[in-house]
Amino acid sequence: EYIIVTSSTGQGTVVPLDKPNEKVYSFKKGMTPANGLAFLPQQQAIVTTQHDKPQLVVYDFLRDQPKYTCSQSEKITCLTATRDGIYLIGGTENGDIMIWQTNSGELLKIFKAHMKTIRALVIDNYGSTLYSGGDDTLIHAWDLAKALDLRTIESKKLKSSFTHSHHSLAITSLTMTNTNRLISTSIDRTVRIYDKQAEVMSLTYPSAIFSAKCSSSEHELFAASNNGMIYETHLYPSKPLYISTMNEQDSDLMEDDHRGFGHVEENRHAEQQQQNRVLHYLVTDTQLVSMHEHNGGATQLQIEPLGSRMDKAKHSQQYSTIVYMGHEDAVLSLDLSASNSLMVSASRDGAFRIWDIQSKQSLFTLKPPRANDHPLTNVSVVSMSPFQLERYRLTQKLPESTPPIPKLSKFLKSSESSLTCFRHTPQSLDILYKNPKT
Repeated sequence: EYIIVTSSTGQGTVVPLDKPNEKVYSFKKGMTPANGLAFLPQQQAIVTTQHDKPQLVVYDFLRDQPKYTCSQSEKITCLTATRDGIYLIGGTENGDIMIWQTNSGELLKIFKAHMKTIRALVIDNYGSTLYSGGDDTLIHAWDLAKALDLRTIESKKLKSSFTHSHHSLAITSLTMTNTNRLISTSIDRTVRIYDKQAEVMSLTYPSAIFSAKCSSSEHELFAASNNGMIYETHLYPSKPLYISTMNEQDSDLMEDDHRGFGHVEENRHAEQQQQNRVLHYLVTDTQLVSMHEHNGGATQLQIEPLGSRMDKAKHSQQYSTIVYMGHEDAVLSLDLSASNSLMVSASRDGAFRIWDIQSKQSLFTLKPPRANDHPLTNVSVVSMSPFQLERYRLTQKLPESTPPIPKLSKFLKSSESSLTCFRHTPQSLDILYKNPKT
């Protein structure tokens, strides 16, 4: 496994996850915004977008210099790709979605998706639905089959399958879980989980959330916040081991109905009160958030969804949340290893950290000199098998190695010329596109 880290000042880094001190290479001319990184495993290529120019930069994996830069008609703000890397999809500053075919480099489709800038894109696990989120606070779902239909290739109008409008401020990231659920984060301090068209869960945090990731078991949710903290929330509510006495009013309210929280043994309750200390808490319209300090210095945040004011102690479910502290500025991106034993985070303070999830400790920190002038925007953990790495090294030793992908086109091709991209598709698809009436 390798860690890909990008910066908004023009230099990215790739390091092995098990040996972070061994820097593999630094790729230059990146200037990548948040969510502006796409890794194509089969093509062994890295594609980034620049935040100050309408350009895409293509890198050969484990090479310092970019293979080439591709000028575009609009400024690309975010990128994503299908799992096989055949299609590369970008969101623009004007709210358009652009789709390239990486085998030919041709721009297949441009269509209007949002009224404002698109900030995040993600494709579901089945490769059938594309989700987009932007500054207009909306999340649209698009049918990829309709988006790639060559019969409507020159049309900029495409109707979304459905829309989520639960967020009140700009969307900051989108990601998928193993069970094909959508996780969205926003500046409005919320993380929302969707199962297709239904909202499954909503969590509110003390600060704006820029990135979120679910464990493979979907028991834990990791959220990167604007205050430099990372929150690990256990999604399945459990009975609390103690009831905190934050002040007399809230203490009396919670003790009115002790059974609402479940029975707690007196000796266990007294022992936990000695071991835990409330640092601070806040109450919103829907949640009670309290931070506790345990023996050993570990900090725990507890988030309770609430109903009315009088139902706080009777009808709330408690989500235990652990706080990772160490970054000095906003955490803009995070990712998990394949085994879910390690977490990697990148911050605006110019440092990226590797955390051990079981012990909640920071194992490694890389913060170069003048790191505050080089904020990190993306971090991604990618997997490369030994066979892929060996094949890649042998390919690079050839006198004339082919580029990972062709140069990405700037202009949209006509529908007739775009049919040449699909000459190697099954015969049934060829007949469908060339003779729609059959």
